[in-house]
Amino acid sequence: MTRGRTSTHGAPPVVRAADAAWMEHAACRNLDPETFFPIGSGLPAQRQARAAKAVCRPCSVREQCLRWAMRAGHEEGVWGGLDADERREAQRRLRNPADQVPEQVPNR
Repeated sequence: MTRGRTSTHGAPPVVRAADAAWMEHAACRNLDPETFFPIGSGLPAQRQARAAKAVCRPCSVREQCLRWAMRAGHEEGVWGGLDADERREAQRRLRNPADQVPEQVPNR
């Protein structure tokens, strides 16, 4: 999601030109930003989040978007293909790598 939203402190995140160059290539750049900010947790919000993630899935700058959103502290919306709960989980795993489950368990 490329449009400015407020950070956790209520002020829009500062976007430097060098940090935002990827935004010009985002799949969502011409879409309604509200698409990426479902309200609530019911079925309509879940559908909206799935639709937003579908936009992100093939996006060529998905990783840059996710990193930017996590650094900026965005607590709401879909960024880089992850919703707020998924980003919190990713942050937790980054802080506690020992909690990560290995993708493949070695054969013994």
